[in-house]
Amino acid sequence: CVGRLPFRGRTTIIALVEGSVTPIRPANVARAGGRADPEPDRVAVVAALRRMLDSEELRASPRSRDFLAYVVTEALAGRGHRLKERTVARYALGRDADFDSATDAAARVQANRLRTALERFYAGTGAAESLVIELPKGGYVPRFTYRDPTPSPRGSAALEPGLVVVQFVDAQAD
Repeated sequence: CVGRLPFRGRTTIIALVEGSVTPIRPANVARAGGRADPEPDRVAVVAALRRMLDSEELRASPRSRDFLAYVVTEALAGRGHRLKERTVARYALGRDADFDSATDAAARVQANRLRTALERFYAGTGAAESLVIELPKGGYVPRFTYRDPTPSPRGSAALEPGLVVVQFVDAQAD
């Protein structure tokens, strides 16, 4: 399956290879508030990104969509170290080569708007998403983390996988 992610003035094509999704295991999963998965499953990230881009929270803002698609795609391509204010402004927001971040705060403003849209997405449409795409404050490199799909009630301990042994009584033995 091939997906197309639109950027301002061009389209990036991302190919999804069926069967390449790695299983989610406790060893490679970060819980909410935990560490980020050092090797995010690219197929799962692209699928989550597509759902986000199609969501109501981001549909109304083409600039936020372009911004998110650009930073996620660059990070997945191994170019996260190049995601600086200038490159994001030029390639995601369409600024000219003479862009000056001292006089134009477009990238910072759009990053804050995107963070707000991401919060709304995960509070609404994306509440059941297990893969979370975040844009930490102070930078433009997205972070990919996994969270529990169903949070445990407050005050209760998280349940761990286990085995329950129950002895049944044969009611027809009498």
